[in-house]
Amino acid sequence: MLLEHQKDKMIEYIVAQNPDDRILKRASELLAQGKIISFPSDTNWLLVCDVFQSDAVMKIYQAKQINPHHHFSLLCGDLKSVSEVALLSDLTFRWMKRLIPGPYTFVLEANKKVSKSLKASRRDHEVGVRIPDCSLLRALAKFYTGPLLSTNIHPSMLGLSEEDAIYAVLIEEELSHLVSMILDPGETAFVGPSTILDFRVDGAPQVLRYGSGQVPF
Repeated sequence: MLLEHQKDKMIEYIVAQNPDDRILKRASELLAQGKIISFPSDTNWLLVCDVFQSDAVMKIYQAKQINPHHHFSLLCGDLKSVSEVALLSDLTFRWMKRLIPGPYTFVLEANKKVSKSLKASRRDHEVGVRIPDCSLLRALAKFYTGPLLSTNIHPSMLGLSEEDAIYAVLIEEELSHLVSMILDPGETAFVGPSTILDFRVDGAPQVLRYGSGQVPF
């Protein structure tokens, strides 16, 4: 009976630098089943699902009360994962290799696979990808290699003000109908919003938003 209770619990307390493989494997299985999980990245607490699981994607858009033509970032563990959703020129590859992992969102040309899956990319053939400096994501990517749709958990979704901190127990209390697992590494220092760089033009990328990532040109 105790084992069943442990299996079904939502919050998993982990060590980000050395997480339990059994927990990561179960998180991977949930993602493959079209479930939504939550964990903190370098910029904020996130809602995350497999980008190609359409039901899970729509649930996230509905939870955020945002039109599905709005872009959310895709989390990738490495450049190989990026190539599953976007077209990468040699120049773009070299630029990104210099900047990852880090607090950057790279706007790229979406490939046909992700354009078919996401309404936002289907309309404008764009996709924003992130390879954050997040040890938890890198550990999870060893078990789940595919790109993940992600969006920040806004404090208002938990009945909080902008100044209030977000904790796993609050996510469990307010979003248990939506989230199947919460990975909690304890206190997390967030660096702030990512810098958004547009790589859809030749030459150096264009800055669409200045954030915590240093602009390298």
